[in-house]
Amino acid sequence: NVNTALHETAFTISVDYKIDTTTGISVYDRDKTIKALIDKDTKPSDLGRPGHIFPLKAMKGGVLRRAGHTEAVVDLAKLC
Repeated sequence: NVNTALHETAFTISVDYKIDTTTGISVYDRDKTIKALIDKDTKPSDLGRPGHIFPLKAMKGGVLRRAGHTEAVVDLAKLC
């Protein structure tokens, strides 16, 4: 895959968590989806595609490699 986005933002497939949620639009549903994405026990089949949460991939090396918002947030989180 060749990323042709202007700033090479690494978008992934949008998802919604399918367990104990409704449309995926509400704050509750989005919260459940984000928590499911960071839960190691979540299976791909637990997520509906397309959805309302758009995960991004940070480039390894952080802002030293790519000066983007995604990398900046990950670098800041590592400092905390």
